[in-house]
Amino acid sequence: MNIPMPLANLPSGIEIAYDLNGVSEGNPALFVHGHGSRGSTFTDFIPHLIDSFYILTPDLRGHGASGKPVGETYEETLTYYTIGHFVEDLRELVDTIEFPKPFVLLGHSMGGMIAQEFALKYADIVSHLILCSTAPSWSSAGRVGVLEHLKNGAFQLEPNFFREACRMGMTRAFRKAHPEVIESSVQSRLLVPPDAYIGSMENLITSFDTRDRLGNLQVPTLILVGDQDAMVDSSQSAVMHELISNSKLVVIPGQNHGLFHEVPELVAAEMKNFIQNTE
Repeated sequence: MNIPMPLANLPSGIEIAYDLNGVSEGNPALFVHGHGSRGSTFTDFIPHLIDSFYILTPDLRGHGASGKPVGETYEETLTYYTIGHFVEDLRELVDTIEFPKPFVLLGHSMGGMIAQEFALKYADIVSHLILCSTAPSWSSAGRVGVLEHLKNGAFQLEPNFFREACRMGMTRAFRKAHPEVIESSVQSRLLVPPDAYIGSMENLITSFDTRDRLGNLQVPTLILVGDQDAMVDSSQSAVMHELISNSKLVVIPGQNHGLFHEVPELVAAEMKNFIQNTE
């Protein structure tokens, strides 16, 4: 039986669903999932940290069991899913539930983009930044093309579309051995209202770019990426590493986008080692 996630009623009026795992006296950590996903994407990863961390995993607005504001038009919905909204939701969440500060901030894919913006704005409550399979900018001709196809209806947000996208982010061996992970990811994406899915994607493509600001970031930062990442080119991690002076880059051979599903123990070990050596 699925146990309902707690809901935090934020001052902004939105409800954010979240889970807490680990030991309350452990190292506090906030994990931010990617586009179309939800906090449960870290289910295979958390057991490798649960003995020494206190882990908060929310569902972002529009995702999972959290509130899903939708306007009367696409243009209105677009205004509800800026990266600034995601950042402020997280800030309000940690304050509302009195989550311990400072905390480790980990973001995967879109979550890593949100984490960059959060750390740039609220560096005083972030002890360490962990950026996984992400980038400092999301604009490209290919993504603009996909966005246009979604907006004009040439691409439909239906199970097969999501299934192919999820498969693309896993290694061939893993997706063959674990089709249930693909199907779980598909179901998570189907929970996102179409305009929210497309709108958050459009805002990332048109408005997100931290390249001119990452040089100001002083938070110790670990950057992790698979060298076969088909969703976010691994060269983008090298760009972040070059821009963030207090950073470490770890490129994982043979791995794709789904690091938390495929090599959770390795990612956990890198994270623990980095935090221990930068405290």
